[in-house]
Amino acid sequence: TLRIEGELRTENVSGWAGLWLRADAAEEPNLFFDNMSRRPVVGTTAWTRYFIDAPLPRNTDWLNYGVVLSGAGALYADNIRLLVWTPDGRWEDV
Repeated sequence: TLRIEGELRTENVSGWAGLWLRADAAEEPNLFFDNMSRRPVVGTTAWTRYFIDAPLPRNTDWLNYGVVLSGAGALYADNIRLLVWTPDGRWEDV
């Protein structure tokens, strides 16, 4: 399992904002996709930590990730990290 986490702050977001993560294989796109559109950050918010956990299939070849702003307003991001869940039960930086 892979995790992207980061702190987001918004100002007057009219649509939505969030983190996003997509995993692809050479012959199969979108093995995993989450852009937080089902749990959006909207309006004006203080710095808040968000995360996406992704159980990645073994055939994952590459990752695409970042932050997304849909609509007007401002999105600020800080302390973005990629982590992996280790066999001994802890998150470790990639």
